[in-house]
Amino acid sequence: MDSYIYIDQNTLSDLRERKLKESEDGGLRKIREFCCKDGIRLVYSETHLQEIAQIPKEEYRQEHIELLSELRGVYITPITTELNGKDPNLVWLDFLNNENENEASGINKVVTTFDRFSRKFSGLPIEESFEELNSQLKAALKEMLENAERELNNLDPSELLDGGAEAIKEAQSQIAGQLEAVSKISAIDLGGEQELGPKPLRDLEKLKALQLESLPEGLVISTIDELFTSENSDFNWSDYFDETVHNQIARCYSLMNWAGYYADDFTSTKKRKDRFRASNNDLMHVRNAAGAALLISKDIAFIKKAKACYSHLGVNTVVVNANEVANYL
Repeated sequence: MDSYIYIDQNTLSDLRERKLKESEDGGLRKIREFCCKDGIRLVYSETHLQEIAQIPKEEYRQEHIELLSELRGVYITPITTELNGKDPNLVWLDFLNNENENEASGINKVVTTFDRFSRKFSGLPIEESFEELNSQLKAALKEMLENAERELNNLDPSELLDGGAEAIKEAQSQIAGQLEAVSKISAIDLGGEQELGPKPLRDLEKLKALQLESLPEGLVISTIDELFTSENSDFNWSDYFDETVHNQIARCYSLMNWAGYYADDFTSTKKRKDRFRASNNDLMHVRNAAGAALLISKDIAFIKKAKACYSHLGVNTVVVNANEVANYL
């Protein structure tokens, strides 16, 4: 039975042959050799592909895809989380085609608007008000749903398999309901005096007194949860996150970031460095790696949060510092 290894993007990038020749880190060569052993399979995710797509140079993007092929990478299919052993070159082409389709259908516009909302809520300098962002979001959702509605209306029921006509009617009914729900979305009202971002939370004396970074990893999230519940007695996490492991990882990782536990500098606005996106990608890597035998990284803050998430949620994935991975091979 194969053992599955997940490597974060920065470490995986360093396993390219060109980078290995430039590096004096012999441990990286051992990681690459380990990934090529019988019974070991590297798994990669849509998050890896998104980060590769952000690389400006086509030559370097292709180096990453070639690396995934050389390491016999297995793709974690989004949503279903099923493993797909298809050639990474073909997976990459499918990803690019899907990105083009998302642009045409309006999905990307919805994602971009959600992203701007999240950035503003996190304290980044977004010019639009929440009311303006809400209007943009409603317009983007309406456009996306109307595009989907047109696609359905263009289908010929006579050319579909048995039950196809009923499936179209059901989908049309669902879209109609979603369009109505979109029209009722109201803007978030935080009041003009409320400071956005993690600073108000991190400034709480009760939180500072917890000294989170000195706690055992298995106690970090429960300790933050207890404080958060005591300060917000009417708040219910289940209103925002269901009980699936992947969504609970997202909740826990975000909570630690906001509380300042080995936090990413996701509110940084340094030129040419989108730390908000990088932080979200790190969160997704922790989610995607759940279920793998090993998660390998060189990022200490990332490792700390991943260990705390997995310990709290009972995930068996072992988080390993790339510099110490030889102890696990």
